[in-house]
Amino acid sequence: MNVAVVSDGPLKEGSNVRNIPFFYTSRLFSMAEISSRNLQEMHLLVIELEDATGEHVESLKTALADVPDLSKLCIVSKANRREVVQAAAFGRVEIFERDGDLTALVRKMRDMLQPDFEALFPETTPETTRQAFLQTVACLDEIVLAAASSRPMPVRTLARTLHHIYSALTRDGISAWLSAVRCHHSHTYRHSMMVAGLAGAFAQTLGWSHKEQELLTLGGLMHDIGKTRIPLSILDKPGELTPDETELVRRHTLFGRDILKNRLEIPFEVKKMAVQHHEFLDGSGYPQGIAGDQIDTMVRAITICDIFTAMTETRSYKAAIPPRNAYADLCSMKTQLDQDLVRAFQPVVLSVDLGALNRTVETLFDGKKATGTAG
Repeated sequence: MNVAVVSDGPLKEGSNVRNIPFFYTSRLFSMAEISSRNLQEMHLLVIELEDATGEHVESLKTALADVPDLSKLCIVSKANRREVVQAAAFGRVEIFERDGDLTALVRKMRDMLQPDFEALFPETTPETTRQAFLQTVACLDEIVLAAASSRPMPVRTLARTLHHIYSALTRDGISAWLSAVRCHHSHTYRHSMMVAGLAGAFAQTLGWSHKEQELLTLGGLMHDIGKTRIPLSILDKPGELTPDETELVRRHTLFGRDILKNRLEIPFEVKKMAVQHHEFLDGSGYPQGIAGDQIDTMVRAITICDIFTAMTETRSYKAAIPPRNAYADLCSMKTQLDQDLVRAFQPVVLSVDLGALNRTVETLFDGKKATGTAG
């Protein structure tokens, strides 16, 4: 979801609006220079009206004339009559109090941007997987908002979500889960849900206890929580990152440590997965460069799921590679990954690969293009 932020002059220090890029892919525009062309691909316009001149408000109204259906959220002080009148001049708008809570602002934006996932699901998505997906999206919303504040993580919601994911994987399989997850617009959410699903399926394959399955799945959901401190404009950048941007992204493991270290409601195993999932057995990983027995089994397993997901997902700057090719790459990382676990991961890969093949066949023979019976 793309958000345009418009203000008449620089955003002030401490403004909630300055935090929007951490939650949505955003672009900041000057109110005096905005054009309808800038707004064509946007899903929401956030208008900061503090100190906005009448002339520049009129310029923005002119730009909006060509995008009448664009949702608009005005940031105002309700005690300032001029700002309230300016907001009303834009027609159908939502109003948010400038001194309101950041969490409330993000929730307001999410209500306005709510995608119709039901319409995006593949027609073959089983009901159990549909419900698990919707529950997981709501849970990730709460995790991200908690990470941005001092509020505790939503423990009860997490427990319900893990139950839903476990049910979906048990009844419908990993392929159905990955197919549903791909319909989410956010790469960050999509990646976390894919890793969580693969982690749950992997733990089941390994014959781990139900508690261990829950821990690994939760680790998948939360392993990238540190990325909530990195603007989405960097995380979703279509081209190559600059050296400074690359270094900032690499710090997400340390940000994850800072977010989780004092949260007693989160299991220690999950905290380690958030901090160590880029560590390698030969000591070549980051952030600490630990090696061998310093990396426990759960971290080793989540690292395999994370790398496999990154290889098999499409990004703006790269194409996805087939599951079997990704698995071959895992096997080639002999000094970096636990090869006993990599071999144990093969049944999960085969399930994903078979699911990808089935989706291709369904696309070719969907009843509209088919001229005969496959076989």
